[in-house]
Amino acid sequence: MRSPCPLLLLFLQLAAMGACRRPPPVPPPLTPVFRTDSAVYGVTLRAGYYNTTIRFTYTNPVRTVLSSDGCHGPWPPALEKLVAGEWAVAYHPVLPLCGMEPPFRLAPGATHRAALGVTASPRGSGRIPELRVDSLAGTYRLRWILRVGPHPRDPTEVWVVAVSNSFQLVER
Repeated sequence: MRSPCPLLLLFLQLAAMGACRRPPPVPPPLTPVFRTDSAVYGVTLRAGYYNTTIRFTYTNPVRTVLSSDGCHGPWPPALEKLVAGEWAVAYHPVLPLCGMEPPFRLAPGATHRAALGVTASPRGSGRIPELRVDSLAGTYRLRWILRVGPHPRDPTEVWVVAVSNSFQLVER
């Protein structure tokens, strides 16, 4: 009768060799990058309207295409202000007949560069578009909602809610 030791030794050697091998590297997950180009934006008041431009970049963090209704590009992000510890929509541009164009699509890992032009009258002025917060100066961020998948009106797909870094708006 043969001793089981040589087979046991062979098994242990093979197991040790497998334990020493490194697993294949796991690619890092795509991280959302939604950044504005400045920490402070100056806003001018001309002809009864606040005006500024906020440039931003957004990188698709998911492993599938993201989409938005078309409007000479994607539907723009909302401008939100920090008011009493809560984020409130301060401005959303008026875009007539949007959604009539082909949808905007952003490939996985692709970066979209754009600018949000803000033109809004002070709250209570009776002119539209109107700033939806009581005062201009303060801490803001952009909030952008995109659909996961190539069809922005597909109710079976989920939404990606992207939030930018915070920044300041100051009146010049």
